[in-house]
Amino acid sequence: MLNPAYFLTRNARHFGSKVAVFHGDQSWTYRELNDRVGRLASALKSIGVAKDDRVAIITDTEPRGMECMYAPLRLGAAIVPIGPRLHPAEQRYILENSEASVLICNRRFYTALIDLPDGLPSGLRVIVMDAGE
Repeated sequence: MLNPAYFLTRNARHFGSKVAVFHGDQSWTYRELNDRVGRLASALKSIGVAKDDRVAIITDTEPRGMECMYAPLRLGAAIVPIGPRLHPAEQRYILENSEASVLICNRRFYTALIDLPDGLPSGLRVIVMDAGE
């Protein structure tokens, strides 16, 4: 089975200096994107994310969201993309029922989730991304 993260690694090797992502006035080459994904994958691995784990992701449409999708896949983990426009209670429901062990999200989503009466599901590890990271 081909993993989508394989294609990023392949493109970084063959087309490293070509632009992979445009966002506003910024751009990242395949090599830069691959390096960023590698650093996030290493961070996920360091907190115990392994093959077949579930990693939930709540981000706006931005390049960081792409990195958050590729990094767990590189480790063989499954991704649980959660819509950023859902109500925080709906996002929490998905988190709990997906059995995600890790959540990667922007600070505003984290704040909305912890403000819920039930808070976050127990045992969920959270990586909060701030703008500009």
